[in-house]
Amino acid sequence: MKSEFQERKIQSPSYDRLALVEDKDEYIGRAIRAGKGAAIADVLQIFNNLLERPYGGGVPVANAGGAVIERVTNDVQELRGQEGVSDQVLFELLKVVKFLEMDMELVRAAQKEETLMQRLEAAQVHCKQAIAIANSF
Repeated sequence: MKSEFQERKIQSPSYDRLALVEDKDEYIGRAIRAGKGAAIADVLQIFNNLLERPYGGGVPVANAGGAVIERVTNDVQELRGQEGVSDQVLFELLKVVKFLEMDMELVRAAQKEETLMQRLEAAQVHCKQAIAIANSF
Protein backbone atom coordinates (compact mmCIF):
# COMPACT_ATOMS: atom_id res chain seq x y z
CA MET A 1 0.00 0.00 0.00
CA LYS A 2 1.47 3.36 -1.08
CA SER A 3 1.48 6.38 1.16
CA GLU A 4 0.01 9.71 0.06
CA PHE A 5 3.54 11.11 -0.32
CA GLN A 6 4.55 8.28 -2.66
CA GLU A 7 1.42 8.83 -4.74
CA ARG A 8 2.20 12.54 -5.11
CA LYS A 9 5.81 11.80 -5.97
CA ILE A 10 4.80 9.47 -8.77
CA GLN A 11 2.17 11.85 -10.12
CA SER A 12 4.20 15.06 -9.86
CA PRO A 13 5.34 16.65 -13.13
CA SER A 14 8.92 17.04 -11.89
CA TYR A 15 9.13 13.30 -11.27
CA ASP A 16 7.99 12.65 -14.85
CA ARG A 17 10.68 15.01 -16.17
CA LEU A 18 13.33 12.98 -14.38
CA ALA A 19 12.27 9.97 -16.42
CA LEU A 20 13.01 11.94 -19.59
CA VAL A 21 16.64 12.70 -18.72
CA GLU A 22 18.86 11.54 -21.53
CA ASP A 23 21.72 9.13 -21.22
CA LYS A 24 24.73 10.98 -19.78
CA ASP A 25 27.13 9.78 -22.51
CA GLU A 26 24.76 10.99 -25.22
CA TYR A 27 24.46 14.41 -23.53
CA ILE A 28 28.24 14.76 -23.22
CA GLY A 29 28.72 13.71 -26.83
CA ARG A 30 26.24 16.33 -28.02
CA ALA A 31 27.99 18.99 -25.90
CA ILE A 32 31.35 18.11 -27.44
CA ARG A 33 29.93 18.33 -30.97
CA ALA A 34 28.30 21.67 -30.18
CA GLY A 35 31.62 23.43 -29.69
CA LYS A 36 33.95 24.53 -26.95
CA GLY A 37 31.84 27.52 -25.94
CA ALA A 38 28.52 25.68 -25.79
CA ALA A 39 28.65 25.10 -22.03
CA ILE A 40 29.39 28.78 -21.42
CA ALA A 41 26.58 29.81 -23.76
CA ASP A 42 24.14 27.46 -21.99
CA VAL A 43 24.90 28.95 -18.58
CA LEU A 44 24.59 32.48 -19.95
CA GLN A 45 21.32 31.63 -21.70
CA ILE A 46 19.81 30.34 -18.46
CA PHE A 47 20.93 33.50 -16.69
CA ASN A 48 19.51 35.65 -19.50
CA ASN A 49 16.16 33.93 -18.99
CA LEU A 50 16.36 34.85 -15.30
CA LEU A 51 17.04 38.47 -16.21
CA GLU A 52 13.82 38.55 -18.23
CA ARG A 53 11.73 37.76 -15.15
CA PRO A 54 13.43 39.06 -12.00
CA TYR A 55 11.84 37.54 -8.92
CA GLY A 56 12.57 39.03 -5.53
CA GLY A 57 14.27 42.26 -6.57
CA GLY A 58 17.83 43.13 -7.46
CA VAL A 59 19.84 41.45 -4.73
CA PRO A 60 18.89 37.82 -5.56
CA VAL A 61 19.44 38.46 -9.27
CA ALA A 62 22.83 40.04 -8.54
CA ASN A 63 23.79 37.06 -6.36
CA ALA A 64 22.87 34.65 -9.16
CA GLY A 65 24.78 36.84 -11.58
CA GLY A 66 27.87 36.65 -9.40
CA ALA A 67 27.75 32.85 -9.48
CA VAL A 68 27.28 32.83 -13.27
CA ILE A 69 30.14 35.28 -13.78
CA GLU A 70 32.45 33.18 -11.60
CA ARG A 71 31.60 30.02 -13.51
CA VAL A 72 32.04 31.66 -16.92
CA THR A 73 35.39 33.12 -15.85
CA ASN A 74 36.59 29.69 -14.67
CA ASP A 75 35.42 28.05 -17.91
CA VAL A 76 37.25 30.68 -19.97
CA GLN A 77 40.44 30.07 -17.99
CA GLU A 78 40.14 26.35 -18.77
CA LEU A 79 39.79 27.10 -22.49
CA ARG A 80 42.95 29.20 -22.61
CA GLY A 81 45.69 27.51 -24.57
CA GLN A 82 43.42 24.93 -26.20
CA GLU A 83 43.67 24.43 -29.93
CA GLY A 84 40.99 26.09 -32.00
CA VAL A 85 40.23 28.77 -29.41
CA SER A 86 41.55 32.24 -30.08
CA ASP A 87 42.90 34.15 -27.10
CA GLN A 88 41.48 37.31 -28.64
CA VAL A 89 37.96 35.85 -28.61
CA LEU A 90 38.42 34.74 -25.00
CA PHE A 91 39.60 38.24 -24.11
CA GLU A 92 36.48 39.71 -25.75
CA LEU A 93 34.29 37.33 -23.78
CA LEU A 94 36.00 38.26 -20.52
CA LYS A 95 35.58 41.94 -21.35
CA VAL A 96 31.83 41.52 -21.85
CA VAL A 97 31.62 39.43 -18.67
CA LYS A 98 33.30 42.30 -16.77
CA PHE A 99 30.59 44.63 -18.11
CA LEU A 100 28.02 42.11 -16.91
CA GLU A 101 29.70 42.07 -13.50
CA MET A 102 29.41 45.87 -13.32
CA ASP A 103 25.76 45.58 -14.34
CA MET A 104 25.17 43.17 -11.46
CA GLU A 105 26.63 45.65 -8.98
CA LEU A 106 24.31 48.33 -10.38
CA VAL A 107 21.35 45.94 -10.15
CA ARG A 108 22.24 45.19 -6.54
CA ALA A 109 22.33 48.93 -5.74
CA ALA A 110 19.07 49.80 -7.52
CA GLN A 111 16.49 51.27 -5.15
CA LYS A 112 13.59 52.12 -7.47
CA GLU A 113 11.72 49.60 -9.59
CA GLU A 114 12.21 51.72 -12.71
CA THR A 115 15.97 51.93 -12.16
CA LEU A 116 16.15 48.19 -11.55
CA MET A 117 14.36 47.45 -14.83
CA GLN A 118 16.69 49.76 -16.80
CA ARG A 119 19.75 48.10 -15.30
CA LEU A 120 18.37 44.64 -15.97
CA GLU A 121 17.85 45.60 -19.62
CA ALA A 122 21.49 46.74 -19.83
CA ALA A 123 22.57 43.45 -18.25
CA GLN A 124 20.49 41.53 -20.79
CA VAL A 125 22.31 43.28 -23.64
CA HIS A 126 25.70 42.30 -22.23
CA CYS A 127 24.50 38.77 -21.54
CA LYS A 128 23.32 38.37 -25.15
CA GLN A 129 26.67 39.70 -26.39
CA ALA A 130 28.48 37.15 -24.23
CA ILE A 131 26.25 34.35 -25.57
CA ALA A 132 27.05 35.36 -29.15
CA ILE A 133 30.78 35.38 -28.44
CA ALA A 134 30.64 32.02 -26.62
CA ASN A 135 28.77 30.45 -29.53
CA SER A 136 31.45 31.65 -31.95
CA PHE A 137 34.12 29.20 -30.70
